[in-house]
Amino acid sequence: MENLIIPNIHPVIVHFSIALMTTATALFLVAFVRGKTGKDEKLVYAARLMFWIGAVAVVLTILAGLQASGSVDHDTASHAAMMKHRNLGLMTGFAFLVTGIMMWRERAADLGKITFGLLLVGIVTLTMTAYRGGHLVYVYGLGVQSLPQVTGEGHDHEHAEGEGHDDAPATTPETSAPEAAEEEGHGHDTVGAAANDDPAKAADALNAALHSGDVE
Repeated sequence: MENLIIPNIHPVIVHFSIALMTTATALFLVAFVRGKTGKDEKLVYAARLMFWIGAVAVVLTILAGLQASGSVDHDTASHAAMMKHRNLGLMTGFAFLVTGIMMWRERAADLGKITFGLLLVGIVTLTMTAYRGGHLVYVYGLGVQSLPQVTGEGHDHEHAEGEGHDDAPATTPETSAPEAAEEEGHGHDTVGAAANDDPAKAADALNAALHSGDVE
């Protein structure tokens, strides 16, 4: 049975933080544009409600992120990138903390421009933090348990002409590795020629040569 347990819940919670805080900011912006920022305005009430729920999500996201930083394997380069992501996350949390304090003090008054400005700062740092988080996954592979092995016939979706995956023939049960080596050519000459053409083909040719016992 496939293992469905993810290493940590940080990637799950962070989406609530982004969605709620972005929506709250958008509603506040609409309220300012319409000139209706009073405490009794339904738009402002809804935006404030989303902000407070989002603030809880932000706290949980930061806690889960700190836990995740100590639970995933990483090297020196990815550690430096992780620290940048963490620092931006803490800056985001601080910006929303100050915004929350201001908003609580203004709960019986109209929404202030300074409070909205602080919220915008938080949204900017939140966006930067999210980008850094994606960078950790898609560039460094942090938190990824396995990567798909690309083969000649691993999928059935189509690509535009000139794009897509390598079309080098894969070794099938009907074609043994030695036979594949003979079909591709033989020895290091084949590997060298493939390397000039495509690194993936070079790897396939090398693998076939090793299976056929051609040590050269």
